Amino acid sequence: MLADLTFEGVKTRFEANGVWFERVQDFEDMRNDPQAAYAEIFRDVPVGDATATLINHPLRYDGGVPAYRGVPLVAGQDTRAVMAEIGYSEAEVADLITQGAVDVGTAEGDGA
Repeated sequence: MLADLTFEGVKTRFEANGVWFERVQDFEDMRNDPQAAYAEIFRDVPVGDATATLINHPLRYDGGVPAYRGVPLVAGQDTRAVMAEIGYSEAEVADLITQGAVDVGTAEGDGA
């Protein structure tokens, strides 16, 4: 049974029969993998007072990874910026917040 074999036992059998194989890597294995490092698979980013490791965007544009913009720690913390970016005025956003149509969470302190 396969469950009774060590990796070396499986490796020996697979190699003897020309079977392609690779050991399944865990997260730490992948973090230390030269190919993953070369391909910039991971990115360490600040999250509050800590650091998180993210999997990078899979595509490259002009040879680079898209810029990291941040991780919202509070639901709605970017509402005002997103709404402004798509053309809403501050008055319109304030009205939508008052109506309960959008939320700014507690990012602004009072949960309004």
